[in-house]
Amino acid sequence: MRRIVILFIAYFVIAATADAQQGHNIEEKKPMVRKHISTTDVEADAKEMVHGVPFGSSGNEVRMKVKNSSSETVAGLEIEVKDVPKWMTFTSPSAIIGDLKGGKKATASFSFEIDKEAPVQEKVTLRFVAKNKDSYSWGKEISLSVEAPTELKLNQNYPNPFNPTTTINYELPVQMDVTVQIYNILGQRVITLVNEIQEAGSQTVKWNASRFASGMYFYRIIADAPSKKKIIEDKKMMLIK
Repeated sequence: MRRIVILFIAYFVIAATADAQQGHNIEEKKPMVRKHISTTDVEADAKEMVHGVPFGSSGNEVRMKVKNSSSETVAGLEIEVKDVPKWMTFTSPSAIIGDLKGGKKATASFSFEIDKEAPVQEKVTLRFVAKNKDSYSWGKEISLSVEAPTELKLNQNYPNPFNPTTTINYELPVQMDVTVQIYNILGQRVITLVNEIQEAGSQTVKWNASRFASGMYFYRIIADAPSKKKIIEDKKMMLIK
């Protein structure tokens, strides 16, 4: 599966003196971001660039490089990610660098995955905050946006077998006119669950089959859009009472 790796180079004066902790004599170099998707490299200002993250992807990574430009050791340095949306999961929300000697550099890596329930093409901004045991801290932001799925996908219903309710999930690459229907073993349509225009991304519909007999059923999605050829897909499911 395609993933994204963002290299966030942030060279700051992480000073150990009291004056520096109060905000004096602190220099900053302009933070740069390098984005790697396949073999494509792009550099841009961290605040202005919105990085596309593949839909439902895992193994994504943010790497933040920091440099102690002072002559003294910064003790207990830690970097933490904040403002994380519920559909984004980090392996760990913080990275402990420890003691960083004067003039030395270090790299903190943050691995994350994107839930398939994430809204697509919607900008979110993460804050990466560095701090040490003396409470000196600074932070920088990275903006991300989840890309739409590359193709329509009809997922297996869950639970399956079921009684009496099941969930049907599907993924749309663009805004589409969608119909979801249920058929019995004889090929007769028994109910239409969805008949509307829906946005790109993950979509879910539930079917309560309490008034239907046990047996094999089929669910079908018909999806159409001006920029796409009409797509029809079917899957089986089993109702057991």
